[in-house]
Amino acid sequence: MAQQELDLAQFRRRLEEMRASTQDEIDGLQIANENQDTSYGVKNHPAEDATEVFDRERSLAIRAALERELEQMDRALERIEAGTYGVCEVGGEPIPAERLEARPAATLCIQHQRERDEFARDVPDPWV
Repeated sequence: MAQQELDLAQFRRRLEEMRASTQDEIDGLQIANENQDTSYGVKNHPAEDATEVFDRERSLAIRAALERELEQMDRALERIEAGTYGVCEVGGEPIPAERLEARPAATLCIQHQRERDEFARDVPDPWV
C-alpha cells in the first residue's frame, strides 16, 4: 500500500492517544517512586529494604521502557508532519498499513525489522 493511501489523520489521532496514555503511565510511576529515596535503611529488617530497592528498580526499568515508547511515538508524529510516515527507514519502501495498524510507530518494513531482530539476537551479550 502506498504512503498516500494511508489515513494519516487516523494514525495521528491513534499515536496521540497512545502517547497520552503512555505519559499517564509514566506520571503514575513517578508518584509511586516519590518517597522511596528517604526511607532506605530505616526499616527493622534488611529484607524490607531489599524489597523496596527491588520495587524501585523495577519501576525505573518500566519507566525507561515507557519513555522509549514515548520517544518512538514522538518520532512517528514527526514523520507524519514531514511526510515520511509509513516509509521504511532502511529500504525506502512503503510499510504495509496492516503493520502500521498493529504498530503505529513502526519505522521498518517487516523484512528489515526481521533482519534487525536476527542481528540483535546473534550479537553476543557482553555482560554474559
